[in-house]
Amino acid sequence: MAGRAMHCFFLLLLLPNQQEGRRRHHHRGRLLLDSGRVFMFIAAVILVHLLTNGGALPGGGTTAEPCCVALLLWLIGATLTMLSFVAGQFPALADAAADMATEMRNYLFGDI
Repeated sequence: MAGRAMHCFFLLLLLPNQQEGRRRHHHRGRLLLDSGRVFMFIAAVILVHLLTNGGALPGGGTTAEPCCVALLLWLIGATLTMLSFVAGQFPALADAAADMATEMRNYLFGDI
C-alpha cells in the first residue's frame, strides 16, 4: 500500500513537468516553423524583385550576390521548417536551432 501511495505521489510530481515539456516542445516547433517561413518568404521576395525589375544593376544585369543570399536564406528556411516537424524527437538540436533562428531573425530583420 505504501508503494502505491509513493507511486501516486511521484506521478503528481512528474505530471506537471511532462506537461511543461510538451508545451516547450510545441513552442520550439512553432518558433522554428515561423522562422523558416520568414526566411523563405524573404528569399522569395529577393528573387521576385530580381526577376521583375530586370536585376539589381542599371544595365539590366544582375550579380551573383543577391541570388546567393536568396538561395542561402531559402535553404536556412527550408531546414528550419523541416526541423520543426521533428523538434520533439531531437530536443537538443531543436533548442540550438531555435536559438540560432531567433538571433538571426533579430539581427537581420529586427522585430519581424
